[in-house]
Amino acid sequence: MDADFSVGFIGCGNMAQAIIAGMRQSDFGKDQIIAINQTPEKLAELASQLCFTAASNMTELVEMSDVLVLAVKPQVAPAVLRELGKISTARGKCLLSLAAGLPVSIMLEALQADGQTEQADWPIIRSMPNTPSLVGEGVCGLYASSYAEQSQSDQAEKIMRAVGHVQWCDEESGIDAITAISGSGPAYFFYMMEFMTTKAVELGFTEEQAIELVTRTALGAARLAKQSDDTPAELRRKITSPGGTTEQAILTFTNNDLHGIIASAMQASKDRCETLASELAAQSK
Repeated sequence: MDADFSVGFIGCGNMAQAIIAGMRQSDFGKDQIIAINQTPEKLAELASQLCFTAASNMTELVEMSDVLVLAVKPQVAPAVLRELGKISTARGKCLLSLAAGLPVSIMLEALQADGQTEQADWPIIRSMPNTPSLVGEGVCGLYASSYAEQSQSDQAEKIMRAVGHVQWCDEESGIDAITAISGSGPAYFFYMMEFMTTKAVELGFTEEQAIELVTRTALGAARLAKQSDDTPAELRRKITSPGGTTEQAILTFTNNDLHGIIASAMQASKDRCETLASELAAQSK
């Protein structure tokens, strides 16, 4: 069954492109996906490649869309929202934000800059997708403001499920936690893979062989963890035979407090989210 609503993307960067591609592979038609971008020539090229509809300006986009997706950089989002807030036909439409670190309060303030808009006119849903969305294996955190109706939350979920798994947060602070786990998380794994690859080369493999060994090991471990009834801790114990080779590696991790390092890194990521929100609030005034 085809989707019964249209989606307008304000901005068409890499993440927007990934979501659009996923939507086209599900049940969204060409006329149900609309986008604008700063560079008309680039937009026309993308519209042809991904098979969506290009709008000529913000007003046209709003008129053609049931859901609006804010897909611009956080630093420019307040200015874009101030422009959106002046378009009367936008009021009441669901606004799904992809802008990292931009709280609902700042978005509402920008939308109401003309002093004519009531808060209830702006049902906002924040999202935190991650880069594996580019290959349809994303994880996305979602938080619905109190002004969003259930039907609008359902629409946001349908959009983001086109590129992976969705996790709802009851509180807005949960988006910062999702950022520390899944938003930044792929980089944690890439970081370990980077140094495993370096060591594999030192052990005698070519770089191409090393990358293949490391990436396939990571992919296999992730698939096993996803499909197994065992927890990751139990899967790790099953590999770690007493006195064996894996035990020596795990003991090295333990002795160097890898647990503490990971915990500190994730907390630092979450803390940075909160700091960025404060900086964005200051910049938007």
